[in-house]
Amino acid sequence: MNQQTGRSNVRTLSAVCNNCGGQLEIDYEKQTVKCPYCRTKYRYEFFSSESDEVRIERIRAQQYQKMTIERYQYEERMRKEAADREELNSFKRSAVSKLLIVLSVVSALFTFVAFANYEVLAGICSMVQILMYTLSYLVGIQALKLSKLVRILFMVAGFALAVPYCAFMDL
Repeated sequence: MNQQTGRSNVRTLSAVCNNCGGQLEIDYEKQTVKCPYCRTKYRYEFFSSESDEVRIERIRAQQYQKMTIERYQYEERMRKEAADREELNSFKRSAVSKLLIVLSVVSALFTFVAFANYEVLAGICSMVQILMYTLSYLVGIQALKLSKLVRILFMVAGFALAVPYCAFMDL
């Protein structure tokens, strides 16, 4: 860190500004030369004391750092995708996914029974049950990007709707 300016990679040059006579500063990282007093900018190439070899090595190091970061981000993305695929396959193989499908079909049958008996409120309850079970399944297969907790809440809401269904059907 430069003690005069308090910033890293910024050095004061012995050259002076043509406009105000202030001492110029060079920022090697940003590759800029400017006057800190009147903000006049100058071409970096005229003041840079880097040799071509040093400049090439600096650029090479910057590119290596950039490639390392990109590789890390790529590997992290691949790990996340693999974990997501494993979670999806785990859900598809689970008994919960089969239970949600069966409950949706049973709720559809209850809907037909309710409407056939002119029990509109019971039919609406069973339709909402179908919706809750279907939403829970869609969250499970990651078609809806919601948390596992939301999937469980949809499933519990579907189960809870059995109570008003039974009350409306006088069971």
